[in-house]
Amino acid sequence: MFVEMGTGCFHTDFPIDVETGKIAFLMDGTQFNVTFFNEEQAVYVFESEVSGKVKGRIPMIQLLLPEAETFVKIQWRQILLLDVTLDTAIHPEHSVYPFSHINGGYQRWRSFHKAFKRHCNSTVSQLYLWMPLTMKSGEFHYLRLKAKSFA
Repeated sequence: MFVEMGTGCFHTDFPIDVETGKIAFLMDGTQFNVTFFNEEQAVYVFESEVSGKVKGRIPMIQLLLPEAETFVKIQWRQILLLDVTLDTAIHPEHSVYPFSHINGGYQRWRSFHKAFKRHCNSTVSQLYLWMPLTMKSGEFHYLRLKAKSFA
């Protein structure tokens, strides 16, 4: 856990070994990657190394802090968002006619979903999504996905 900032370094408390539950002592010069979230919850990673121990309110490890320009922003989500547009036909359960075709990503989907719930009076919860996928060869494969309407 981050404790305090120094000049060209920062201090953390000693890490706990997840297997033993005991404090893990890291030798000076030990190198590793540091991952952190900023105020906007963006995730960054940078290389650092142990440069010493510090006695303070609590025992701490001193780690080198490189220039901010060396930090690498990474995508760290359970769901990876891609900048891709897929035409999608939405079929309510027990209907052969699509309610709508949508494309344009998450925000368009949220707008569509609000309209869908108004149109169906929230009675249809089972949906089928049809998505055409274009292969490099030029042929199409159609995905038929079962989905549920969310609140």
